Amino acid sequence: MKKRIVLISLAGLVLGNLAFAIVDTGPNSLGVYFDAGTFEQNCIDPPYLVPFTMYFVMANCTQTFIGGFEFSWAMDPDPAGQVIIMGLLLPMYAINIGDQYNFLVGLGTPLGTGPATVLVELMLFNLLPDLMAHITVGPTTPSSIPGRAAFVDGIDLDILLPMNYSTLDGVNVVLDDNGWVRPGVGRLSCPAPVAIENSAWGSVKTLYR
Repeated sequence: MKKRIVLISLAGLVLGNLAFAIVDTGPNSLGVYFDAGTFEQNCIDPPYLVPFTMYFVMANCTQTFIGGFEFSWAMDPDPAGQVIIMGLLLPMYAINIGDQYNFLVGLGTPLGTGPATVLVELMLFNLLPDLMAHITVGPTTPSSIPGRAAFVDGIDLDILLPMNYSTLDGVNVVLDDNGWVRPGVGRLSCPAPVAIENSAWGSVKTLYR
């Protein structure tokens, strides 16, 4: 009976994550998003003097459960203390032996995965009226897999796997010599839309040139 209760509890964790969708189609892909539930928005024009939320999400995990994870993150360029972390939320029963930029997280209860598995939720407060920065991710200090973010299987804790990374603006991920994603997986400031000239009006204008 005890074993059955444990299995039912784990199944509930899986269903909790299956409710989310995500735009990233890559396996075990770590990205940052600013819209809960849909996870399509990897940039934001950060509001000035107003809190906003940022989510680190692993897309399409290949394991049914995870037992822990590790990654670091940073803003590039560094806003020099002008973006304050007001709150930090981890999965239930999680213990972080790192800090708020260097996540070395063990899970007391395996976390069920789905198309989008939320690893960390941060509430940020911006003190700069014109903040522009990339959100980049990379390996922790120390790291279980040198040069890579990683996670551990929730059933067999001997299975340690590297994370992949989400793309930004459709550009292939590039890692620097230390394993950090350049320019990043998200952006504080969204690019301006590109103006598209109507082709018919363009054709008319050529008659008068």
